[in-house]
Amino acid sequence: MPLPLEYRRVLGLVDYDGHASVIRSYLGRYPGHVVDEWLTEFEARRLIEAISPGEVELSRVARRMEPPPLEPEDREVIERDVAFADIS
Repeated sequence: MPLPLEYRRVLGLVDYDGHASVIRSYLGRYPGHVVDEWLTEFEARRLIEAISPGEVELSRVARRMEPPPLEPEDREVIERDVAFADIS
């Protein structure tokens, strides 16, 4: 059974960077309490596990060059926006 788009977005971001504040920032189009509800639901379903963040070395942060994951549906919207911005 395929997961809803919002769930795939959240789970992709959890895999990309598990900090809740980072996830909330990438999902800024949704109210913070909605994202928190999703995270709580995923924890209850044991899809993710909450842990205390440890210290992150600056060298690790500086090396992270890959962008966050994008779902195919989001790519289509971004490509349309970019095309519109390009001609305007």
